[in-house]
Amino acid sequence: MDTSPEQDAGQVVFVDRVLWSQLDSAKSPQDFCRAWLALQCSMIADVQCAVIVLREPGTNTFEPVAFWPERNALQQSIATLADRALDEAKPQIAESDEGLAVAYPIDQAGDVLGVVSIGLAASADARSVLRQLQWGSMWLSTHFRQADSADAEGMADRLITVLDLIATALSHERFADASRALVTEMAVLLECDRVSVGFIKSGNAKVVAVSHSSHIGG
Repeated sequence: MDTSPEQDAGQVVFVDRVLWSQLDSAKSPQDFCRAWLALQCSMIADVQCAVIVLREPGTNTFEPVAFWPERNALQQSIATLADRALDEAKPQIAESDEGLAVAYPIDQAGDVLGVVSIGLAASADARSVLRQLQWGSMWLSTHFRQADSADAEGMADRLITVLDLIATALSHERFADASRALVTEMAVLLECDRVSVGFIKSGNAKVVAVSHSSHIGG
């Protein structure tokens, strides 16, 4: 199901700035994953528990590296679904007596590095959660590329830029204001003459924000 701008209006989520700080200052993959998972769970409604499983470097062994809440006992359903997502290398949704569970593989250039699996209340919108994890997993992939890159400093700068842009959008309550602030900040940081954002619905594209503009021109 596509999400239109009208549906997203007024749904920008405010998150704990401490979590952003922890994400930005993480010194190890484990620290980054713990901060990232806590941040995702703060954005997603009806979360009961969650886990990130990563492949140990140089092996085919996968181990849990982050839990939410900390040290919470995992639901069997999310552990099982995490294994299935790793085996099939694609997102999974399952229902059980415990509620809903979703799992999303962490992918880097076609290589599955791990998986994030979340247990939810039965009333949760699992597909919406998968969309959130799809966007959020980009931060993990970027972080792991940074760790593997010889140009770690440049990768860190780009990661900080991404986090700054996300923080700019989240600082506005209304969707239209968040969109305008985001594209304007992108134009400044990336030294662009103009940045626009739009959405495709039913095969038609609609521009919803243009940088350095208080409204959309005709």
